Amino acid sequence: MVSTYSAFANHAHVGYHGLDMSVEIVNEEIKSVGSHRVFPLAYGNEEETGLMDTVSGVWDEPYYFCENLSRYIPKDIIRHVGYMPTLDQRPKRENIWTEGGFRVYPGGVATGENTNFERATPEVKTLADFVRYVRGSELLSEKMIGAYVTDCSARLERPVLARQHRRTIDSHQDRKACHDNFAIPRGSRTSGTKLPSQALAYLSYAPLIDGAGFVDIDSVFLSQKIGGLHEVEGYGYFGRMYRYSHHEGTPRLEVGCKDINISDYAVWMRAGVMALVMGMAGTDLVTKLPSVSEFRAIQQAQAVNHLGLRLDGTISASMEQVAGVDFLHKLAELSLTELSWYVEQIPDEMAKVATELYSLADDLKKVFAGTETISLVADRLDWAAKFERILRGIDRGTNQGKQRSLTDVVSRYHDLDYDYKGYHAEDGELKPIIKGYGYRLRDKGKFKGEKPVYIAETLTNPPRGTRAAARTELMRGYRVNTIEWDEVQVTDLEHLVTVSLPNVLDQLEEENYHELQRLKPLS
Repeated sequence: MVSTYSAFANHAHVGYHGLDMSVEIVNEEIKSVGSHRVFPLAYGNEEETGLMDTVSGVWDEPYYFCENLSRYIPKDIIRHVGYMPTLDQRPKRENIWTEGGFRVYPGGVATGENTNFERATPEVKTLADFVRYVRGSELLSEKMIGAYVTDCSARLERPVLARQHRRTIDSHQDRKACHDNFAIPRGSRTSGTKLPSQALAYLSYAPLIDGAGFVDIDSVFLSQKIGGLHEVEGYGYFGRMYRYSHHEGTPRLEVGCKDINISDYAVWMRAGVMALVMGMAGTDLVTKLPSVSEFRAIQQAQAVNHLGLRLDGTISASMEQVAGVDFLHKLAELSLTELSWYVEQIPDEMAKVATELYSLADDLKKVFAGTETISLVADRLDWAAKFERILRGIDRGTNQGKQRSLTDVVSRYHDLDYDYKGYHAEDGELKPIIKGYGYRLRDKGKFKGEKPVYIAETLTNPPRGTRAAARTELMRGYRVNTIEWDEVQVTDLEHLVTVSLPNVLDQLEEENYHELQRLKPLS
């Protein structure tokens, strides 16, 4: 893949340490990319985490933890702690920027309390880095929760437990989720305010790929975020499939209320196929895909989401689900055969996504036709891996004379176990973290796809060639006053300099460097 140019490489000559690309190299890269860029420039992820603990003596929400995040974040990665403006009656909320470019902050519910914590990854330029920094975000949450229960156990002089579900639930039955962000090239057809109808069609079918599975009291669903647990009013998938933002520099598309995947393959495909759809939507080729209105897309998503799953592992597919697989197959086929006629260059990673999508759609066709069971795709997709485990855990005999169903207590237990993490601290010492079935599958290498490497390094190393690296360099080198995604204010005793970061891959303005030279750097 041809990489796009460094965000600030052509300022290396003015003494911005750690940046060594020359203007000539940068310009050559710009030329090689070409003017017709339709794929996302960068990717990012924001995740909400469900957590409960026994600090109060019963299972309760971790208010103290969420209001004191900086106390529990590893001290070697924290770089700046600011405060968000208060909203309604909420207490002052910490806003933490880390060495690796992550942003950590508390979330909350309508009652105003800080009841969960959220993490946003830095922007990255490749799908491989997207998966790696999502895993880094997961690792960061483990470290912080572990430090929290250890501290509470020492202070309270008794055992403390915590349970983390990356997909679910607090005491209000609010469900957590993640949001994927895509930086959009200026001038692209996808940089407006509405997605084309073909992209809406894909969003209604997306749970076939990125659903994490959900067992309700009487049903089985592909996605936790479409209709399950009676969606949080005003915040569910319906009406929030996506939104555009033209704030904080680069225009971006946020795909909202996505399931949180444990399978690295599913994380990679979740972002990759959406990027492929965006690239297709930037060309006339998109008209060869089926389209749907926004209202119809919501109805379609609900119909696709309900899965007819038999005890033998075969699926009773609906017309909408069959149509969804056909859509994915068509998308992959067009990407592999005709997309190159419309764009100057297809990045290697996009070609790889299209190839994987074609193979996955073929296998889903077999599953939905009933010639194969869900085990055929359980090495890639979370919903299939979860439901295969549930089927194996069900006693196919009788229970008090009644045939057990997929939604009995055993099934619901295995559903919750899939993304569970248990934390136990006693005498101020953290015991080994207990991980659910999904994590155990991943640790054993049961999921297909490339495994991310150097995950721990994401906590201290921002992705190169992005404005996240610029923020970190400024935090390392100067006294920081405030930080936003697109702006950093640094100061000494006499001066205040505002450094603009207007685009995830744009160069910094040279006058910023002249201003920085007036400040006294940190020793």
